[in-house]
Amino acid sequence: MAAMDGRARAIGGHQQLLVDSARVLLLLGSITLTHQLTRSAPSSGNVELHLVLGLVIWLLGAALVTLSLVARRFPRHAAAGVCIARALRNYLLGGL
Repeated sequence: MAAMDGRARAIGGHQQLLVDSARVLLLLGSITLTHQLTRSAPSSGNVELHLVLGLVIWLLGAALVTLSLVARRFPRHAAAGVCIARALRNYLLGGL
């Protein structure tokens, strides 16, 4: 029974990390999209690249939120999502 409690706490921690990382990715993606869409004159020639990048970041955040909802049912998938979330947080935000 103690092993199940420890696993439940670990999955709960995974869920919180997934939700927090998803919030950050959703925010970064939406900021990128709205910043590029509200510019009156594009200053660089790669506006489309920024739009696609913002959309991909936003979709990744949405996927992590969805994964956090089913983390208790699929603990191995949640663990893989946590590895991806940690790597992205370290790469994009310096470990915040």
